[in-house]
Amino acid sequence: VGVVQVITKRGGVFIDQDEQFLEAIGVHLGLALRRAAMVEAFLESQVVARSLELARAIQQGCLPRDAGALHGRPEVDISAALIPVYEVGGDLYDFFPLDEHHLCFIMGDVSGKGVPAALFMVMARTAFKLAASATPGGLGTALTQVNQFLYESKPQGMFVTALAGTLHLRTGRVEYADAGHEPPFIVRASGAVEKVEKEGGMVLGILPGQEYVSGS
Repeated sequence: VGVVQVITKRGGVFIDQDEQFLEAIGVHLGLALRRAAMVEAFLESQVVARSLELARAIQQGCLPRDAGALHGRPEVDISAALIPVYEVGGDLYDFFPLDEHHLCFIMGDVSGKGVPAALFMVMARTAFKLAASATPGGLGTALTQVNQFLYESKPQGMFVTALAGTLHLRTGRVEYADAGHEPPFIVRASGAVEKVEKEGGMVLGILPGQEYVSGS
């Protein structure tokens, strides 16, 4: 807990009573220091807890809150939930219109948990939205650009798995591009469930120069 050093005694030498007196004082000093450390740790934990609450609110605010992109499209419905293990995490999803007849969506997972994963998630989501909106070459090209950006920008060892898709609202056809994510499933009107044998690619942010292809 601490050290008390006594060097010189005025008017004589130290005796057993001095040692006993100093030991008694040391016990009380030690208790006071421990209490002070506990109070300081508690106050710091309150600051951290508040910061994490704000981080969670910011992360939730980055996710789409309603299906405004689907207004006037009763044939389309989207439902999603994000429940992180800690206050914040690295899971992500988003959807947005590319134009009047195409709806883009993405879901993904960042390696790791907590604040670093949440920050990396925001980077990946923002980069994809910009790339998908500006890339006429399709989702494969968009993921190629995102992969290069994350590789050049990421902290050591972090990566993202992702599955992105574009829904053609007139036909119901879905074009997708995959970056090491879990395979999607299709639930038919009959209730039958089918796993999509997808065209897959490398996770995002690990290797430069990766090219991603589209499937449908």
